[in-house]
Amino acid sequence: DLPAQTLALHHRVPDLRRIVGVGRGLRSIPKPSPPGRDKDYLKFARGLPCCGCQRRGKMVQAHHFGERGVSQLADDYDATPCCKCCHIEWWHGKGHFEGMTRAESERAIYKANRDALRLWIRKSRGEVYVIPEAS
Repeated sequence: DLPAQTLALHHRVPDLRRIVGVGRGLRSIPKPSPPGRDKDYLKFARGLPCCGCQRRGKMVQAHHFGERGVSQLADDYDATPCCKCCHIEWWHGKGHFEGMTRAESERAIYKANRDALRLWIRKSRGEVYVIPEAS
C-alpha cells in the first residue's frame, strides 16, 4: 500500500503522458549531437596570428565562438586564433577589438576562422600551405 501523502499527490498531478501527447503521433525531439572536438586543430589554430591584432606567439589562444549549449564550448572547428589581450577586449570588455567596430571585429573573427579551416584542410591532405605573415 502507498502512503496517504503519495496517493494525494498522485491525484493532484495530471498524467504527463496525456499533456505531452506521447503515443498520439507526436515525435520526441532528438538530442543535438555533441560538438566536435579536435585537439590537433586547436593546437594548429594557436600557431596562427591573432584575428584582432595579428600578434603571434604563446599569447595566442583558440577562441571558441558560435552556437553552443548551456555550459558547453562551441565546436572546436568554430575556434579562431585570438591573443589574450584581444580575447579580454572582446569577451570581457568592449565587445570589439582595438581600432575596430563590433561589425569589423566579427568579420575579422569569421575571416580568421575560415582561413584557419582552409589551411587545416590543406595540412590534413598533405598539401603545401603557407601561414600568412602578420600584417
